[in-house]
Amino acid sequence: AKEIESDLRTKEFIVSDVVKKESYRTPPPPYTTSALQQDGARRMGLSGRRTMQLAQKLYEEGYITYHRTDSVQIADSARKQISDYVSAQFGENYLPTKPRFYKNTSKNAQEAHEAIRPAKVSVNAQVISQDLGPQFGKLYELIWRRAVASLMNDARIESTAVIVDVGSGAYTLKTNGSVLLFDGFLKV
Repeated sequence: AKEIESDLRTKEFIVSDVVKKESYRTPPPPYTTSALQQDGARRMGLSGRRTMQLAQKLYEEGYITYHRTDSVQIADSARKQISDYVSAQFGENYLPTKPRFYKNTSKNAQEAHEAIRPAKVSVNAQVISQDLGPQFGKLYELIWRRAVASLMNDARIESTAVIVDVGSGAYTLKTNGSVLLFDGFLKV
């Protein structure tokens, strides 16, 4: 590596190509039981059992919908409530022109209940933290963010790749960068 580095210091660098392209990032679907358990472990360091205990209490207190589900569907009334909230808080451009619907990829999904979502989108995590405790508030915030984001517009990203030829083709270097053009669902 040191030999290549010293050789590169003596060469001429020429930008041979700049490639720009716009891409989109789509929000993930609202939580199912297994996805919530995975994020509870990954983001909060909770066991699956502890995540379900917290979710059970949130459900019993009326803060979230039923937490044992394999469905990614959101009820039409909740969809309208969330869309109205997004429109009021962030603006119409954060809502897709046509509603976003998710399909379950699991062949054995029963989909008896809707996805895990907040019962009222206007209730924030601070209220829950004060009412039940900080762990409940953090889990609720995960659920809230995922449900709201799932109905928002895609994020638009411009990716740029710069290719540099060094020393008449002896080496080719490449670097990538990206710029967020529109934050979309990443806003929440």
